[in-house]
Amino acid sequence: MFVVFILYSANLDPYYVGQTEDLARSVEEHNSHVFQFSSTKITRDWAVYFFITCESRAQAV
Repeated sequence: MFVVFILYSANLDPYYVGQTEDLARSVEEHNSHVFQFSSTKITRDWAVYFFITCESRAQAV
């Protein structure tokens, strides 16, 4: 099962949209700057704003 999600940063007021198989892990990775070239590396207060589950990656994308 895949998840399409929107993260929100209260510090910067932007949104980030992504897809994953593990939402909790993705939020943790974005907040710990695992993704060096992602726009999410500029802050560490990302929180899930919205998510929806999908049956496949094709549906999520």
